[in-house]
Amino acid sequence: MIQSQWSGQNLGPAICFVRGTSILSRIRGIDQPSWGGGLTFETINNPGSSQGSTATTTERMRIDQGGNVGIGQTTPVEKLDVNGNIKAAGSKISGSIVQTQHLNYVAEIYESSTSTTYTDFDNINFVVSINPTSTNSRLLFNCNIHVGIDRALDSRWYGIRLYRKIGNGNWTFLQGASGDNGNPGGNLIPVFISGGGFFNHLYEYDNNNLSGSYLDTPDSSLNTHYYTLYWDGRSGDSGNSRIHLNRPHVDTTAFEARPISTLTIQEIYYP
Repeated sequence: MIQSQWSGQNLGPAICFVRGTSILSRIRGIDQPSWGGGLTFETINNPGSSQGSTATTTERMRIDQGGNVGIGQTTPVEKLDVNGNIKAAGSKISGSIVQTQHLNYVAEIYESSTSTTYTDFDNINFVVSINPTSTNSRLLFNCNIHVGIDRALDSRWYGIRLYRKIGNGNWTFLQGASGDNGNPGGNLIPVFISGGGFFNHLYEYDNNNLSGSYLDTPDSSLNTHYYTLYWDGRSGDSGNSRIHLNRPHVDTTAFEARPISTLTIQEIYYP
């Protein structure tokens, strides 16, 4: 049934859905300011036994003259303006976190600076992984780790690099997650995060708390992305000293701290 009604703003002609003599719902064209027009969607909630009348429909949703949609809201101020709770099985809104993967790591491990290359902390267990759902997403990696260092000269500072593996591929140094975009200049050594720089005092009882963050772009394959950290004590020196994860270098009493290190990866959606 087509209904012609005009008596002021928010009223206008409507398509009416009827049963017998009762109107069940309406889609109405409405007059809005400055000769604008919109649509309202109206339903009837009549739990009684009698039929509804032509005047008992209630507006549930509207599209205003600017294209804003209101649900339970007659004056929407955004593209979607909802007055009430929302239940969704899933959502991908620009800038929203689609998923989060997190790892707690409590093992105590060490690296010797006799190594001339960066070695992994533990690329079997000290790994966080994620299955990205869209190439439009970005992957935000965060770490919070605790490192204890030897007093020897070769442990005075140490470098840590971020590595990534995609699917069944190899671990690869993420150059973009290091200073100078991973390209060394002179004696400078690109790293993701670093600690140390101590000299001539006792620091083998210390636990350094380090954190780092990097925004990565997912590979187009959308295979599983794995992330871990590699480290080196003073990067290439050949002395006999160690750096430790989750404990200080000196561990002689029952009162030494035992922290936990964590890795987190989040998928953030950008359409």
